[in-house]
Amino acid sequence: VERGACFVSGKFDAMRQPRPLSAIASAMNDYCDFLARDEGRIDAVREAAATAIGSEVKILADLIPSLRKIVVPLGDDPPVQVQGRGAFQRLLFAFRMLFWATCSTAHPVVLFLDDLQWADKVSLELMQVLVTDTMIEGLLFIGSYR
Repeated sequence: VERGACFVSGKFDAMRQPRPLSAIASAMNDYCDFLARDEGRIDAVREAAATAIGSEVKILADLIPSLRKIVVPLGDDPPVQVQGRGAFQRLLFAFRMLFWATCSTAHPVVLFLDDLQWADKVSLELMQVLVTDTMIEGLLFIGSYR
């Protein structure tokens, strides 16, 4: 953190278990707040995120309200409605693209998630996708459980 890394955290809760991605969405909301306040990078981050995420920004902005501080969803057209596994794959892709666009070895991110024993299946799959994606540089994932 002293060398410019961003530390964000989220905590899974047994009471919030029915709400998928709650801890990750909370951490990502903090991350987007951090990015929006970084006046030295905001223009580059805004452009990179808009290019990488594209129309999928609407999907992420519903989960991560602070993303709208960085990338404004364009148009009033509703996103293409996809259900089931297709919708889930789009969500995973959008998260990956957000990290590809904003995270680097020059601007690393430490993502700490606590109480993984309460994590929902969707969050676990997203974590697996993020930590195994070799194109994401500068992401350190730390998880803890009891």
